[in-house]
Amino acid sequence: MKNGAADFNILQLTTTMTAQTAKEARRAAEAFAAKIPSDDRDRAAWQNMLLAMAFARTDVMWPETERYSRKALAYWDSGGTNEAPKTNGLALERAVPLTVLGQSIAKQGRDADAEPYLREAYERAADEPGVVGQVVPLLLDIARRRGRFDEQQQYLIALTLYGQLTPELRTELEEAYRRIHSGSLVGLEATLDRAYEAELPKAIPVEAFIRTPAEGQRTVLT
Repeated sequence: MKNGAADFNILQLTTTMTAQTAKEARRAAEAFAAKIPSDDRDRAAWQNMLLAMAFARTDVMWPETERYSRKALAYWDSGGTNEAPKTNGLALERAVPLTVLGQSIAKQGRDADAEPYLREAYERAADEPGVVGQVVPLLLDIARRRGRFDEQQQYLIALTLYGQLTPELRTELEEAYRRIHSGSLVGLEATLDRAYEAELPKAIPVEAFIRTPAEGQRTVLT
């Protein structure tokens, strides 16, 4: 490297990390972060979020992920408004830093600290498949570790609604349901039906089409 951290591309981090790569990544991130304009909420939130997501991709550098996602969330909150920070017209929805921050904390074994961030992300965007696909598995892991069968059932049903329930997860759903209902599966399908009706968009009403004759139109019998 000619210029040390300046030549390290933080956005190309992968899971193939070495101790040296991790060291260079930290230095590069610190150099990059030092240039982020603190008086520009939009840019500061987005650029810290980019650093957080880069470290998250390594699947090992969770303290760094936590550090920069916390900064991104702090800048998100600094505007005194619910309007999402934007760059090039792209909005940074609050659920994004909440999810990455919660994930980074959970990966470090601090479930109790991670859960509030993940729950808020889920509550804010529970109807978005992308959020469900990211946040719900993390909440499900916490529920498993803590033996919360009612929450296991809740999150497994959420995955079901969006077609993300594998055969293995279906077995887990049945087991969680049995734990709650004294070993019985009676009522599970009805529970799923109610969830579909309550959570998924209602079918678009269809009205019968009635053709009316156009002005001057004649019907000719042959």
